[in-house]
Amino acid sequence: MYNAAMTRLPQQLDDTNAERLWTYSQLYTLSKGFTFSPKCEQDFKALLSQVVSKIGADLGRAVASTTLLLDAMMRSAISKVLSENTLQGAKLALCPLWPFC
Repeated sequence: MYNAAMTRLPQQLDDTNAERLWTYSQLYTLSKGFTFSPKCEQDFKALLSQVVSKIGADLGRAVASTTLLLDAMMRSAISKVLSENTLQGAKLALCPLWPFC
């Protein structure tokens, strides 16, 4: 029997995984003394929303890749506020980093 709620399930899982990755990213950067600029936060959340469909059940690997991306951003940052430029630079430096590239 068709259940309309089942058609929303993949999107709900994607939303949940994007939220988990964002929460992890915030906590990780804060633990290192960094924050996101408003524009970088917006861009980073958009990036996470785009990649969650690629990760499937491999959330652990996605967290590891997210950590690599965040570390690269923090290494290249000129202040304790991560900007959209640090995000773009880290992506360029790390690609082809799954699932971001």
